[in-house]
Amino acid sequence: FTMPGNYDYVPGRRLLDIIAVAQGVTEDSASIAYLSRKDRQTGAQKNYIVDLDALIKRGEMKYNVAIASGDVVFVPEAGKCFVDGAVRKPGTYPLKGEISITEAIVLAGGLTSYADNDKIKLIRYSGDGKRNIISLSFSDLQEGIGDNIKLQDQDVVYAESSTAGLLSTGLGFDLGFMGTGINYRNPTRDRGY
Repeated sequence: FTMPGNYDYVPGRRLLDIIAVAQGVTEDSASIAYLSRKDRQTGAQKNYIVDLDALIKRGEMKYNVAIASGDVVFVPEAGKCFVDGAVRKPGTYPLKGEISITEAIVLAGGLTSYADNDKIKLIRYSGDGKRNIISLSFSDLQEGIGDNIKLQDQDVVYAESSTAGLLSTGLGFDLGFMGTGINYRNPTRDRGY
């Protein structure tokens, strides 16, 4: 945002209103926004993706979602990827040159002991509320399978926990696409691990 900050909640405001209050997005912002919202029933924090290109450039008002009290809207910089789940240093990493899934995992400190080596996922938002999920095993990655897949802006690399892992994994995102009803959840968290 041009002017990030905390703003008073005003009932009836939608995402475009919040963008206007924050005086728009910067030139180097990504084409998506993340909206973080606490579930009123469970208290769990859920993160959703909103397609800013569809909303702002194409005027698709289904993405102009209503803003609730306590919502956090985050517009990341372009040229970033996210590594989450059962890795040692989950977080956001810059895409400098061509980076493979394996290199992204290395940037995040490698897999933890409770990672499920057979469940590494690349989650890629492809626009208009659609996303592609590519599943690979770590042995596939070590053998070079998938090395031809280079990360793109806003890709998420997600390492799931094994069912025996008792530790909470990473940032524990619940990744949805606002305006579409599509969600991706870490299945191990749903089972209480």
